[in-house]
Amino acid sequence: MIEKLEGAVGRGVRVRLLVPGESDVPAASYAGRAFFSRLLKAGVEIYTYLGEMLHAKTYLFDESWSIIGSTNLDYQSLRYNDEGNIGILDVSFASKMNGIFEEDLNHSVKRDVEGWRKRPFLEKIKEHFFALFRKRL
Repeated sequence: MIEKLEGAVGRGVRVRLLVPGESDVPAASYAGRAFFSRLLKAGVEIYTYLGEMLHAKTYLFDESWSIIGSTNLDYQSLRYNDEGNIGILDVSFASKMNGIFEEDLNHSVKRDVEGWRKRPFLEKIKEHFFALFRKRL
């Protein structure tokens, strides 16, 4: 997935990820954040949500195709969990989805390479440790 996101940015696609600031599964959150440096360097925009809980799994492509569902972007969810998504090809619906996404960005912090490098050392250790178990989280 990381390579696909990097490739999209390389082709000129604007890729923005909105991820929870706080997670109900801290180990999975740390494992995911282990790849933020790589994604940020590639040009992926990453935002962390400051609200209560960001549990939505939504995707928007080319202002016309939306995906909504329960599947997380992790190995366990994609391979083994009984998850479900629905794809909707509709410009009007996609516009509404984009409006919700933009509103959520107003309650988020945009991460950048320099700021991400300066995060506490203990956070980096946790990220690298839990990344070792990412296929089980």
